[in-house]
Amino acid sequence: MTFPNSPRQLLEESTTIKIGSSIKNKFISKAIVTLALAIALGIFYAREATTKYEKGRQLTQTQYIADFDRYKNALIHSSAPQHPAASIFLSLILMSFLIGSYELVSLAISLMIRKVFRS
Repeated sequence: MTFPNSPRQLLEESTTIKIGSSIKNKFISKAIVTLALAIALGIFYAREATTKYEKGRQLTQTQYIADFDRYKNALIHSSAPQHPAASIFLSLILMSFLIGSYELVSLAISLMIRKVFRS
């Protein structure tokens, strides 16, 4: 005995998802931006680590002891302690800028993809 609208039949019919081309373009553009940012940050951090390693390798104990007062003063006077509310506010502004920039770049790439593949 077979029912015309069995749960299995309804499940098979309801699993079809169509993704519009604009959603595909947005996904592809965001993936491109994310990949580009990851590559840029990876290169930056690798160069920074190499530079610090070389400085550490070339630093001798006598050089460090001779400049100890300068190192200590630089650490102490580098920045005054900030109020947590100010830090949160500045972090919010910075994150908004970064996310907004990411979205604008991905929108621009999405528009370029749409223009290239439309023709």
